[in-house]
Amino acid sequence: MKGVVKEADNVFVVMTDKYRISRNIRANWYFERIHSHLSLQANHSLESLNNEIDLVSILPVNYQHYHDLGSDSQYSGQYLMTTTTKVTFFSRRYRLAFVLDLSPSISSVDIQRSRILLDEVFTSMAACLRGLVQPFYIPGSQLLFAPKLFVTVIAYIPFYSCDSHQVLAQGWELTHDNIESFLTHLRSNLSDIIASVSEISAKAKDERDEEEQSESDALIGSLFDEKETKSRSVPTLLATPDISMVNMLRFGLLALQLLPDNSSPGIVIVTDGMFSLPNANTLESALTQLRHRTISCSFIQTGSSAHPHSALGFIPYTDLMKFISTATFGAYLSACPQLTPADGDGKHAFNLYHRAFFAWNFQRGLFGFRADINYKQMANNSAREWAVE
Repeated sequence: MKGVVKEADNVFVVMTDKYRISRNIRANWYFERIHSHLSLQANHSLESLNNEIDLVSILPVNYQHYHDLGSDSQYSGQYLMTTTTKVTFFSRRYRLAFVLDLSPSISSVDIQRSRILLDEVFTSMAACLRGLVQPFYIPGSQLLFAPKLFVTVIAYIPFYSCDSHQVLAQGWELTHDNIESFLTHLRSNLSDIIASVSEISAKAKDERDEEEQSESDALIGSLFDEKETKSRSVPTLLATPDISMVNMLRFGLLALQLLPDNSSPGIVIVTDGMFSLPNANTLESALTQLRHRTISCSFIQTGSSAHPHSALGFIPYTDLMKFISTATFGAYLSACPQLTPADGDGKHAFNLYHRAFFAWNFQRGLFGFRADINYKQMANNSAREWAVE
Protein backbone atom coordinates (compact mmCIF):
# COMPACT_ATOMS: atom_id res chain seq x y z
CA MET A 1 0.00 0.00 0.00
CA LYS A 2 1.32 3.38 -0.99
CA GLY A 3 -0.04 5.12 2.15
CA VAL A 4 1.85 2.87 4.56
CA VAL A 5 5.09 4.29 5.94
CA LYS A 6 7.73 1.57 6.32
CA GLU A 7 10.49 1.68 8.89
CA ALA A 8 13.91 1.91 7.26
CA ASP A 9 16.45 -0.70 8.28
CA ASN A 10 19.33 0.16 5.89
CA VAL A 11 19.85 3.43 4.01
CA PHE A 12 22.43 3.67 1.22
CA VAL A 13 23.84 7.01 0.02
CA VAL A 14 26.52 8.08 -2.47
CA MET A 15 28.89 10.98 -1.74
CA THR A 16 30.24 13.49 -4.21
CA ASP A 17 33.83 13.35 -5.44
CA LYS A 18 34.23 17.10 -5.93
CA TYR A 19 35.59 17.56 -2.41
CA ARG A 20 36.24 15.54 0.73
CA ILE A 21 33.23 14.57 2.82
CA SER A 22 34.32 14.50 6.44
CA ARG A 23 32.78 12.45 9.25
CA ASN A 24 31.17 15.63 10.60
CA ILE A 25 29.31 16.18 7.33
CA ARG A 26 28.17 12.56 7.32
CA ALA A 27 27.03 12.78 10.93
CA ASN A 28 25.18 16.03 10.21
CA TRP A 29 23.31 14.38 7.30
CA TYR A 30 22.43 11.49 9.59
CA PHE A 31 21.14 13.57 12.53
CA GLU A 32 19.12 15.91 10.34
CA ARG A 33 17.03 12.99 9.07
CA ILE A 34 16.43 10.99 12.26
CA HIS A 35 12.70 10.52 12.95
CA SER A 36 11.83 11.96 9.55
CA HIS A 37 10.26 10.50 6.42
CA LEU A 38 12.45 9.64 3.45
CA SER A 39 11.29 9.17 -0.12
CA LEU A 40 13.21 7.69 -3.03
CA GLN A 41 13.61 8.73 -6.63
CA ALA A 42 14.64 6.33 -9.35
CA ASN A 43 18.34 6.82 -10.15
CA HIS A 44 19.79 4.58 -12.83
CA SER A 45 23.15 6.35 -13.33
CA LEU A 46 25.67 8.35 -11.34
CA GLU A 47 25.23 11.31 -13.69
CA SER A 48 21.80 11.97 -12.16
CA LEU A 49 23.33 12.35 -8.67
CA ASN A 50 24.46 15.95 -8.24
CA ASN A 51 24.12 16.64 -4.51
CA GLU A 52 26.73 16.45 -1.79
CA ILE A 53 25.14 13.26 -0.44
CA ASP A 54 22.49 11.51 -2.55
CA LEU A 55 20.04 8.92 -1.29
CA VAL A 56 20.00 5.93 -3.64
CA SER A 57 18.39 3.03 -1.78
CA ILE A 58 16.43 2.06 1.31
CA LEU A 59 15.87 -1.42 2.70
CA PRO A 60 12.86 -1.66 5.05
CA VAL A 61 12.72 -3.73 8.20
CA ASN A 62 12.27 -7.42 7.30
CA TYR A 63 13.27 -6.58 3.75
CA GLN A 64 13.68 -10.27 2.97
CA HIS A 65 9.90 -10.54 2.77
CA TYR A 66 9.54 -7.85 0.11
CA HIS A 67 9.57 -8.75 -3.59
CA ASP A 68 9.67 -5.25 -5.09
CA LEU A 69 13.19 -4.26 -4.00
CA GLY A 70 14.83 -2.38 -6.84
CA SER A 71 11.62 -2.14 -8.87
CA ASP A 72 9.76 1.03 -9.75
CA SER A 73 7.06 0.29 -7.16
CA GLN A 74 9.61 0.69 -4.38
CA TYR A 75 10.19 4.37 -5.16
CA SER A 76 6.57 5.38 -4.58
CA GLY A 77 6.56 4.73 -0.82
CA GLN A 78 7.88 6.56 2.21
CA TYR A 79 10.21 5.32 4.91
CA LEU A 80 10.74 6.36 8.51
CA MET A 81 14.37 6.74 9.56
CA THR A 82 14.89 5.84 13.22
CA THR A 83 17.84 5.62 15.59
CA THR A 84 18.29 1.95 14.68
CA THR A 85 18.57 2.67 10.95
CA LYS A 86 22.01 1.92 9.50
CA VAL A 87 23.24 4.53 7.01
CA THR A 88 25.92 3.28 4.62
CA PHE A 89 28.05 5.77 2.69
CA PHE A 90 29.62 5.00 -0.69
CA SER A 91 32.29 7.08 -2.38
CA ARG A 92 32.80 7.47 -6.12
CA ARG A 93 36.58 7.22 -5.76
CA TYR A 94 38.71 5.06 -3.47
CA ARG A 95 42.45 4.94 -2.86
CA LEU A 96 43.90 1.92 -1.13
CA ALA A 97 47.48 1.28 -0.04
CA PHE A 98 48.25 -2.43 0.32
CA VAL A 99 51.20 -3.22 2.60
CA LEU A 100 52.51 -6.79 2.31
CA ASP A 101 54.19 -8.01 5.48
CA LEU A 102 57.26 -9.99 4.39
CA SER A 103 58.81 -10.43 7.83
CA PRO A 104 60.70 -13.67 8.56
CA SER A 105 57.67 -15.28 10.22
CA ILE A 106 55.83 -15.24 6.87
CA SER A 107 58.17 -18.01 5.72
CA SER A 108 56.88 -20.43 8.35
CA VAL A 109 54.67 -23.39 7.55
CA ASP A 110 50.95 -23.39 8.29
CA ILE A 111 50.55 -26.88 9.74
CA GLN A 112 46.75 -26.75 9.59
CA ARG A 113 46.66 -25.95 5.86
CA SER A 114 49.96 -27.61 4.91
CA ARG A 115 51.45 -24.68 3.04
CA ILE A 116 53.84 -21.79 3.50
CA LEU A 117 52.30 -18.52 4.61
CA LEU A 118 54.23 -16.64 1.93
CA ASP A 119 52.16 -18.36 -0.75
CA GLU A 120 48.97 -16.90 0.71
CA VAL A 121 50.13 -13.28 0.50
CA PHE A 122 49.62 -12.96 -3.24
CA THR A 123 46.56 -15.23 -3.48
CA SER A 124 44.76 -13.36 -0.70
CA MET A 125 45.41 -9.96 -2.24
CA ALA A 126 44.50 -11.20 -5.73
CA ALA A 127 41.16 -12.55 -4.48
CA CYS A 128 40.47 -9.24 -2.72
CA LEU A 129 41.25 -7.09 -5.77
CA ARG A 130 39.28 -9.30 -8.15
CA GLY A 131 36.29 -8.89 -5.88
CA LEU A 132 36.68 -5.12 -5.56
CA VAL A 133 36.80 -4.36 -9.30
CA GLN A 134 33.50 -6.14 -9.94
CA PRO A 135 30.64 -3.68 -10.60
CA PHE A 136 27.74 -4.22 -8.22
CA TYR A 137 24.18 -3.14 -7.66
CA ILE A 138 23.73 -1.11 -4.52
CA PRO A 139 21.37 -3.28 -2.40
CA GLY A 140 17.75 -2.47 -3.09
CA SER A 141 18.42 -0.30 -6.15
CA GLN A 142 18.84 -0.51 -9.91
CA LEU A 143 22.06 1.53 -9.83
CA LEU A 144 25.04 -0.42 -11.14
CA PHE A 145 27.92 1.01 -9.14
CA ALA A 146 31.56 0.84 -10.28
CA PRO A 147 33.63 3.40 -8.34
CA LYS A 148 37.14 4.37 -9.37
CA LEU A 149 39.82 2.47 -7.49
CA PHE A 150 43.45 3.63 -7.17
CA VAL A 151 45.90 1.16 -5.65
CA THR A 152 49.50 1.18 -4.45
CA VAL A 153 51.20 -2.00 -3.25
CA ILE A 154 54.27 -1.94 -0.98
CA ALA A 155 56.35 -4.87 0.28
CA TYR A 156 57.50 -4.35 3.85
CA ILE A 157 60.82 -6.09 4.60
CA PRO A 158 61.94 -5.27 8.15
CA PHE A 159 65.49 -6.63 8.35
CA TYR A 160 67.00 -6.54 4.86
CA SER A 161 67.75 -3.91 2.25
CA CYS A 162 66.96 -5.36 -1.18
CA ASP A 163 68.19 -4.28 -4.56
CA SER A 164 64.64 -4.60 -5.89
CA HIS A 165 62.12 -1.83 -5.34
CA GLN A 166 59.80 -2.37 -2.40
CA VAL A 167 57.04 -0.43 -4.17
CA LEU A 168 55.52 -3.17 -6.31
CA ALA A 169 52.87 -0.98 -7.94
CA GLN A 170 52.23 2.76 -7.70
CA GLY A 171 48.98 4.59 -8.41
CA TRP A 172 47.28 2.02 -10.65
CA GLU A 173 43.64 2.71 -11.49
CA LEU A 174 42.14 -0.75 -11.41
CA THR A 175 39.18 -1.81 -13.50
CA HIS A 176 37.59 -5.07 -14.50
CA ASP A 177 39.54 -4.91 -17.78
CA ASN A 178 43.10 -4.43 -16.46
CA ILE A 179 42.99 -6.43 -13.22
CA GLU A 180 44.69 -9.50 -14.69
CA SER A 181 47.53 -7.50 -16.26
CA PHE A 182 47.99 -5.72 -12.94
CA LEU A 183 48.21 -9.02 -11.06
CA THR A 184 50.73 -10.34 -13.59
CA HIS A 185 52.87 -7.23 -13.08
CA LEU A 186 52.50 -7.58 -9.31
CA ARG A 187 53.42 -11.26 -9.29
CA SER A 188 56.59 -10.56 -11.30
CA ASN A 189 57.76 -7.80 -8.96
CA LEU A 190 56.90 -9.83 -5.88
CA SER A 191 58.89 -12.79 -7.21
CA ASP A 192 61.91 -10.53 -7.68
CA ILE A 193 61.58 -9.31 -4.10
CA ILE A 194 61.32 -12.84 -2.73
CA ALA A 195 64.32 -14.01 -4.76
CA SER A 196 66.37 -11.06 -3.51
CA VAL A 197 65.39 -11.68 0.10
CA SER A 198 66.18 -15.38 -0.27
CA GLU A 199 69.68 -14.62 -1.59
CA ILE A 200 70.40 -12.08 1.14
CA SER A 201 69.07 -14.43 3.82
CA ALA A 202 71.34 -17.23 2.61
CA LYS A 203 74.40 -14.94 2.80
CA ALA A 204 73.38 -13.73 6.25
CA LYS A 205 73.01 -17.30 7.46
CA ASP A 206 76.45 -18.26 6.16
CA GLU A 207 78.01 -15.26 7.88
CA ARG A 208 76.18 -16.09 11.09
CA ASP A 209 77.37 -19.71 10.96
CA GLU A 210 80.96 -18.57 10.47
CA GLU A 211 80.65 -16.13 13.37
CA GLU A 212 79.20 -18.79 15.66
CA GLN A 213 81.95 -21.20 14.67
CA SER A 214 84.66 -18.63 15.44
CA GLU A 215 83.04 -17.83 18.79
CA SER A 216 82.90 -21.53 19.58
CA ASP A 217 86.59 -21.97 18.74
CA ALA A 218 87.48 -18.95 20.85
CA LEU A 219 85.45 -20.32 23.76
CA ILE A 220 87.19 -23.70 23.58
CA GLY A 221 90.59 -22.01 23.37
CA SER A 222 89.84 -19.88 26.41
CA LEU A 223 89.37 -22.99 28.54
CA PHE A 224 93.14 -23.52 28.44
CA ASP A 225 93.97 -19.85 28.87
CA GLU A 226 94.97 -18.75 32.36
CA LYS A 227 93.80 -15.20 31.77
CA GLU A 228 90.23 -14.32 32.57
CA THR A 229 88.12 -13.94 29.52
CA LYS A 230 85.96 -10.89 29.17
CA SER A 231 82.26 -11.46 29.39
CA ARG A 232 80.61 -11.35 26.03
CA SER A 233 78.13 -8.54 25.50
CA VAL A 234 74.57 -9.46 24.76
CA PRO A 235 73.81 -8.74 21.09
CA THR A 236 71.18 -6.08 20.48
CA LEU A 237 68.19 -6.71 18.29
CA LEU A 238 67.98 -5.03 14.91
CA ALA A 239 64.39 -4.04 15.58
CA THR A 240 61.84 -4.56 18.32
CA PRO A 241 58.68 -6.52 17.48
CA ASP A 242 56.42 -3.47 17.75
CA ILE A 243 58.34 -1.56 15.07
CA SER A 244 56.82 -3.66 12.28
CA MET A 245 53.27 -2.49 12.96
CA VAL A 246 54.30 1.19 13.22
CA ASN A 247 56.39 1.12 10.06
CA MET A 248 53.66 -0.56 8.02
CA LEU A 249 51.24 2.17 9.05
CA ARG A 250 53.79 4.84 8.12
CA PHE A 251 54.35 3.24 4.73
CA GLY A 252 50.60 3.21 4.15
CA LEU A 253 50.18 6.86 5.14
CA LEU A 254 52.96 7.93 2.79
CA ALA A 255 51.55 5.90 -0.09
CA LEU A 256 48.09 7.44 0.33
CA GLN A 257 49.50 10.96 0.06
CA LEU A 258 50.75 10.15 -3.45
CA LEU A 259 47.33 8.97 -4.67
CA PRO A 260 44.52 11.19 -6.05
CA ASP A 261 42.70 13.43 -3.58
CA ASN A 262 38.94 13.65 -2.98
CA SER A 263 38.71 9.90 -2.57
CA SER A 264 38.03 7.63 0.39
CA PRO A 265 41.42 6.46 1.73
CA GLY A 266 42.27 3.13 3.27
CA ILE A 267 45.28 1.06 4.33
CA VAL A 268 45.10 -2.71 3.88
CA ILE A 269 47.81 -4.73 5.65
CA VAL A 270 48.28 -8.32 4.49
CA THR A 271 50.02 -10.03 7.38
CA ASP A 272 50.27 -13.17 9.46
CA GLY A 273 49.75 -11.08 12.60
CA MET A 274 53.14 -11.89 14.16
CA PHE A 275 53.89 -8.54 15.78
CA SER A 276 53.86 -6.95 19.19
CA LEU A 277 51.83 -4.17 20.75
CA PRO A 278 53.39 -0.73 20.23
CA ASN A 279 53.84 1.43 23.29
CA ALA A 280 50.91 3.59 24.29
CA ASN A 281 52.25 6.87 22.90
CA THR A 282 53.15 5.38 19.51
CA LEU A 283 49.81 3.61 19.14
CA GLU A 284 47.86 6.71 20.17
CA SER A 285 49.77 8.86 17.69
CA ALA A 286 49.16 6.43 14.83
CA LEU A 287 45.44 6.07 15.57
CA THR A 288 45.08 9.86 15.89
CA GLN A 289 46.55 10.38 12.42
CA LEU A 290 44.31 7.72 10.90
CA ARG A 291 41.12 9.03 12.49
CA HIS A 292 41.96 12.70 11.82
CA ARG A 293 42.38 11.97 8.10
CA THR A 294 39.39 9.58 7.97
CA ILE A 295 41.68 6.72 6.92
CA SER A 296 40.44 3.21 7.56
CA CYS A 297 43.01 0.55 8.43
CA SER A 298 42.08 -3.01 7.51
CA PHE A 299 43.83 -6.34 7.96
CA ILE A 300 43.89 -9.47 5.84
CA GLN A 301 45.35 -12.32 7.86
CA THR A 302 47.26 -15.10 6.17
CA GLY A 303 47.43 -18.55 7.69
CA SER A 304 45.12 -20.23 10.15
CA SER A 305 44.57 -19.32 13.76
CA ALA A 306 46.92 -20.60 16.43
CA HIS A 307 46.38 -24.17 17.60
CA PRO A 308 47.86 -25.70 20.78
CA HIS A 309 51.04 -27.76 20.30
CA SER A 310 51.26 -26.88 16.58
CA ALA A 311 51.98 -23.14 16.44
CA LEU A 312 55.77 -23.45 16.88
CA GLY A 313 55.77 -20.20 18.83
CA PHE A 314 54.06 -18.15 16.09
CA ILE A 315 50.91 -16.70 17.67
CA PRO A 316 49.02 -14.07 15.61
CA TYR A 317 47.96 -10.98 17.52
CA THR A 318 44.33 -11.13 16.40
CA ASP A 319 43.00 -8.84 19.12
CA LEU A 320 45.29 -5.98 18.09
CA MET A 321 44.26 -6.27 14.44
CA LYS A 322 40.58 -6.25 15.37
CA PHE A 323 41.06 -3.29 17.70
CA ILE A 324 42.85 -1.10 15.15
CA SER A 325 40.40 -1.98 12.37
CA THR A 326 37.41 -1.18 14.58
CA ALA A 327 38.92 2.08 15.86
CA THR A 328 39.52 3.30 12.29
CA PHE A 329 36.26 1.98 10.75
CA GLY A 330 38.18 -0.66 8.84
CA ALA A 331 37.72 -4.41 8.46
CA TYR A 332 39.46 -7.53 9.70
CA LEU A 333 39.34 -10.57 7.41
CA SER A 334 40.65 -13.87 8.70
CA ALA A 335 40.60 -15.28 5.15
CA CYS A 336 40.09 -14.15 1.56
CA PRO A 337 37.86 -16.62 -0.28
CA GLN A 338 37.93 -16.83 -4.06
CA LEU A 339 34.64 -15.52 -5.42
CA THR A 340 33.35 -17.87 -8.09
CA PRO A 341 31.59 -16.34 -11.14
CA ALA A 342 27.83 -16.24 -10.62
CA ASP A 343 25.13 -16.31 -13.25
CA GLY A 344 21.56 -15.07 -13.30
CA ASP A 345 20.53 -12.99 -10.29
CA GLY A 346 23.95 -13.39 -8.72
CA LYS A 347 25.73 -11.33 -11.37
CA HIS A 348 27.08 -7.98 -10.12
CA ALA A 349 26.50 -9.07 -6.52
CA PHE A 350 27.38 -6.91 -3.53
CA ASN A 351 30.15 -9.19 -2.31
CA LEU A 352 32.29 -9.52 0.81
CA TYR A 353 35.06 -7.19 -0.40
CA HIS A 354 32.62 -4.43 -1.39
CA ARG A 355 31.20 -4.59 2.13
CA ALA A 356 34.63 -4.58 3.74
CA PHE A 357 36.39 -1.80 1.80
CA PHE A 358 33.74 0.27 -0.01
CA ALA A 359 30.87 0.49 2.49
CA TRP A 360 31.26 2.89 5.43
CA ASN A 361 28.92 3.36 8.37
CA PHE A 362 29.08 4.63 11.94
CA GLN A 363 28.10 1.28 13.46
CA ARG A 364 31.39 -0.23 12.28
CA GLY A 365 33.29 1.99 14.71
CA LEU A 366 31.35 0.40 17.58
CA PHE A 367 30.87 -3.23 16.66
CA GLY A 368 33.51 -3.75 13.96
CA PHE A 369 33.09 -5.43 10.60
CA ARG A 370 31.23 -8.72 10.69
CA ALA A 371 32.22 -11.21 8.04
CA ASP A 372 30.67 -14.31 9.59
CA ILE A 373 28.88 -15.35 6.42
CA ASN A 374 28.85 -18.42 4.22
CA TYR A 375 31.67 -17.78 1.75
CA LYS A 376 30.49 -20.41 -0.72
CA GLN A 377 26.93 -19.17 -0.73
CA MET A 378 27.93 -15.50 -0.87
CA ALA A 379 28.74 -15.44 -4.59
CA ASN A 380 25.40 -17.03 -5.52
CA ASN A 381 23.16 -14.54 -3.73
CA SER A 382 21.60 -11.46 -5.19
CA ALA A 383 22.96 -8.05 -4.28
CA ARG A 384 19.73 -7.11 -2.59
CA GLU A 385 20.11 -9.98 -0.10
CA TRP A 386 23.15 -8.45 1.58
CA ALA A 387 22.64 -5.70 4.12
CA VAL A 388 25.64 -3.94 5.59
CA GLU A 389 26.15 -4.75 9.24
